[in-house]
Amino acid sequence: MMGELEHDSDGRDSAPAPPGIGSMSTAVQVGAATRAGAGQEEAEIPLDQMRLVPGDPMQLQPLRDGVQERYNVRIIGLLKNKSIVVTTPVVDDKVLFVRDGQLFLVRTFSGLNACGFRDQVLKSAMTPYPHLHLSYPATVRAMRIRKAMRATVNIIVALYEREGGQLIASGLMLDLSLGGARVQTHKALGEVGHVLHMSFKIVLDGVEEIVSVSATVRSVSEDTDDGGQRAYIMGLQFGDIAPAHKVVIMALVYQHLVKEA
Repeated sequence: MMGELEHDSDGRDSAPAPPGIGSMSTAVQVGAATRAGAGQEEAEIPLDQMRLVPGDPMQLQPLRDGVQERYNVRIIGLLKNKSIVVTTPVVDDKVLFVRDGQLFLVRTFSGLNACGFRDQVLKSAMTPYPHLHLSYPATVRAMRIRKAMRATVNIIVALYEREGGQLIASGLMLDLSLGGARVQTHKALGEVGHVLHMSFKIVLDGVEEIVSVSATVRSVSEDTDDGGQRAYIMGLQFGDIAPAHKVVIMALVYQHLVKEA
């Protein structure tokens, strides 16, 4: 069926978000990304230096006045200097009608690099499945996502004494980066240097991923929660992160880093 297209408290440094690359939506409740500190690492590069592969996410934003929608798609394939083939956007189980020649602002990321570029639909096809051929840009505006870049989030966290150990508390994650997180709890769980284990759920494009990682307490402070009860804010530094979990965290952080650029 068709639709119509119209080092701080947690031991991490701060860094700026990508300017000019735009914003991307997410399935978890978030605030604005934190951006401060050292200079930007932005450059004009050939698209093939992004090392994109089939399955990588892209976001399409129609370039028309008054249109704010942003659509998440996946790369099907790329042929240098010819086209990028992506899935056709689907919203509420409806395939959107996209015209040949439609203009989009495209955003994507690979590894620690995020990029944005203007593009045009060369061909919109429905067989053998809905897909789009996008023009292949000569260059894209790219920026490296630094490990300390973080997104403001609101995610329930389970905290354990160790991996596979006893659950000692639940908490609320307040912000997240590749390097660590700030977590609010209602009881003190350890002093600076204490190591615990944590797990939490991230939802991206409707897909749930449980992230499990060890973390070292880098700071502890007292605060109050939204209900006025005493709370503790821990700055946590992640240990080794499984590659699959690192990709999920990076995707979430990227989506929010570019939200207000």
